[in-house]
Amino acid sequence: MWHTAVEGLSHCLMFSLASPACTPHFTSRFPPLHPSLNLIPPFTPHIPSSTPPTPLSSSPAPPSSHPSPPENDIRLRVLTVLDSKFDAHLAQPENITTLFIALHDENFYVREAALATIGRLSDLNPAFVMPSLRKVLIQILTELEYSGIGRNKEQSAKLLCHLISQAPNLVKPYKEAILKVDVTVL
Repeated sequence: MWHTAVEGLSHCLMFSLASPACTPHFTSRFPPLHPSLNLIPPFTPHIPSSTPPTPLSSSPAPPSSHPSPPENDIRLRVLTVLDSKFDAHLAQPENITTLFIALHDENFYVREAALATIGRLSDLNPAFVMPSLRKVLIQILTELEYSGIGRNKEQSAKLLCHLISQAPNLVKPYKEAILKVDVTVL
């Protein structure tokens, strides 16, 4: 049994984001998870100091096996269930690290939901979130400017919109660079 709600939440996140090779019964993962998330009590965050997670470029790659569509649906549903009432729990470093792992997902909608959640957490734990989120912003801008594939540019533009709307304090110092890239793309 979990000793704290944070350990339980972290376990739920890691379990839902795990590779199908680790958990072959992926269709049974989400139904018990959804009600259990409603049982996690309110929590006053205690944010320990530690090193921030590594951004997309230097984090380990996702598993090489290609998940089936139900896997994508489960990960997306878990990320959408974790709304703002879980922010105090999600702002803990171990949970933020897990959310940064979700930025590597092959499904764009999962990456989009993960980035929106991380952006929402940028005000609760800025010391841990902002350095890595800045690197993600630079990576999105680079892909938007230099990618030759239209689909990648479209996805980068959507991710940038989520970042702007969810983490405005992060984006303010980079507004000129963002406008420069947007004008170049147009």
